[in-house]
Amino acid sequence: MIESGDEVPRARTRPHRWFAWVWVVPIVAGAIVLWLGARAYVLHGPDITISFKNADGLQERQSTIRHRGVVVGRVEEVELAPDLSRVIVHARMTRSAKRIVRSLICSANSFGTALQSCSGRAVRNPQ
Repeated sequence: MIESGDEVPRARTRPHRWFAWVWVVPIVAGAIVLWLGARAYVLHGPDITISFKNADGLQERQSTIRHRGVVVGRVEEVELAPDLSRVIVHARMTRSAKRIVRSLICSANSFGTALQSCSGRAVRNPQ
């Protein structure tokens, strides 16, 4: 109990720090993750699907696609067609290969479809 002559102890307070340094690491880690995600999104090119009779020499995530000696894509996945007659290759192209892919799709249609959309207009491919 406190007697009348005793002084009441007071708690010492210090000003509240606006920023706790422990948050620096998670904030920096978050910034790095956002930067890597944005970089991957910006550098991502079109995903394409190619059909072959056989896939000799193709390896997932190792085989590259070249156009005039320059790497413009990479094989992501190799699978058999549902009827087992062909091999379907899924590939990811680089961003710089967008124009190449568009020109190849518009100039040659090897799958037999009569009509395709190229650059916003319908194009009839020769059969």
